[in-house]
Amino acid sequence: MELTISKLDRNFGEKKAVHNVSLKLSSGIYGLLGANGAGKTTLMRMLCGILKPTNGEIQLNGQDIDKLGGKYLEILGYQPQNFGYYPDFSGMEYLEYIGAVKGLSKAYTLRRANELSEVFQLSEVKKKKIKTYSGGMIQRLGIIQSLLNDPEILVLDEPSAGLDPKQRLILKNYLSQISRECIIILSTHITSDIENIANDIIMMKDGRVICEGDEKNLLMGLKGKVWELIIDEDELLKCMDKLTVISYSRKGNKMKVRVISEFAPTKKAELLEPNLEDFYLYHNPEEIKNSANER
Repeated sequence: MELTISKLDRNFGEKKAVHNVSLKLSSGIYGLLGANGAGKTTLMRMLCGILKPTNGEIQLNGQDIDKLGGKYLEILGYQPQNFGYYPDFSGMEYLEYIGAVKGLSKAYTLRRANELSEVFQLSEVKKKKIKTYSGGMIQRLGIIQSLLNDPEILVLDEPSAGLDPKQRLILKNYLSQISRECIIILSTHITSDIENIANDIIMMKDGRVICEGDEKNLLMGLKGKVWELIIDEDELLKCMDKLTVISYSRKGNKMKVRVISEFAPTKKAELLEPNLEDFYLYHNPEEIKNSANER
C-alpha cells in the first residue's frame, strides 16, 4: 500500500497553510514534527478528506482518494486534536455509536472496543459517562475510536496530549506493533513521542516540509555541534545571548548548559551526542525560549 502526496497546497485567503508538499508513504510510522502553526493539522485534515487541497493531489495506490470515496474512509482511522463526543454517553455507548457510523457490525464493534479498552486501560470506566472522565481518559477514548475499524491508514494529531508517561509508553508500544501493516502518521511537537519508533521523520515549518529522513540520518547533520558547558550562574544570560541553548540545569553552585554551536564554545566544552530534541530546536530556534528550562 502506498499513499502518495503530490505538490499539495492549501490556502486560506492569502495565507499558505501548506505549500508544495510531496511525500510517498508506505507501511510504518511517520513522525510529523513541527511547531504549532507549521501546517501539520491542515495537512492531516487533507489526508483524511476533511479539507480539499487548493492544488495537488493525494492518491492511494495510484487512485485519487476523492474518487475512492467510502472505500478510502473504510480503511482510515483519524484522531483529531479535539474530537466530538456526547458527555452523557458512556465510553462504550460512544464507541458503539462510532462503530455504527463507520458501518461496523455491533458484534465486531463490541469485541474491538473491549479489546482496545483493555489495551489502553479504560475497561474499568467504559460504562461510566464521558463527562466523568479525566482529560487523559478522554484522550485515550479518542485513540480507541480511531482504531475501532482496524485501519490501514491511521492519522493521529497530538495523540499523547494529556497522557501520563505510562500511557505514552503503552501508545508507543501499540503503534509499533501495528506499524508493519499500517501507514501511521503521528503529528507532534513533543520529540519523545516519536523518538526511537518513527521509521521516518517529516519536519514541517511555515507550511513546507523542510527535511525528511530516518532519525539516525537526520541527527548526523548535528554531529559535532552539540556541547555541554559548566558555567557560573551569572554567565547564563550571556551564554543564552551568544549561543543556541537547548536546556540547562543546576550542578552544585554551577550551571550545566546544553548548547548547539558549530565550534567548541570554550576549551572545556564537552562534545555530546545529538538527540531528536536538539534537531527540533535547531530547526525551530523560536521555540527555544519555551523549551530551555531547569531540569
